[in-house]
Amino acid sequence: MDYKYVIKSLREQYDENEIGLIYNNIFELLIATVLSAQTTDQKVNKVGKTLFKKYPDLENLANASLEDVIEIIKELGLFNIKAKNIINISKMILSDFKGIIPDNMNDLIKLPGVGRKTANVVLTNGFDKYGIGIVVDTHVIRLSNRFNWVNGDNASIVETKLMSMIDKKYWRPITNLLILHGRNICKAKKPQCKNCILNLKCPSVNYSNSF
Repeated sequence: MDYKYVIKSLREQYDENEIGLIYNNIFELLIATVLSAQTTDQKVNKVGKTLFKKYPDLENLANASLEDVIEIIKELGLFNIKAKNIINISKMILSDFKGIIPDNMNDLIKLPGVGRKTANVVLTNGFDKYGIGIVVDTHVIRLSNRFNWVNGDNASIVETKLMSMIDKKYWRPITNLLILHGRNICKAKKPQCKNCILNLKCPSVNYSNSF
């Protein structure tokens, strides 16, 4: 299925600039994205209200008590590791980057708990830097396989394949549109094919397994 057709169709249904995380600045976006691994944006937004009220910047979070941060984010998956990471991220940015959040891939992925996915989210949505990479999460992997764009679930391989086949100017919209469609229609279990705007051309359409 042609990716331009997918983008054109999904743009009729979703706002391509929408992301699920609520943030007020790049610091909050970075921390929220790290916290979002293996949990929902809704849960991150909920704990984020308390976290960012108490620790509104790098300096405050760098000096936070680990036990207190764990208590705030404990309803998230992997909360022990995430608490350590966001504190150490703040410390590292202050010590190694003079308190300035890096605006490039090489430096961002040096931060604890930050991989290409998180870095791409920050670069695209925080710094408005496009054409650096594609955010690949479980939704993007699932839909890319269902559309026969890729075959496999290795995030790095999927990103490389998508970057090779999709024009750079579409990297940001394709990411956000696929995530939104994956959350709402093309779900992991019982995808709603009957309600899908792509069902006439999707190679994986299955009406019998839909709601």
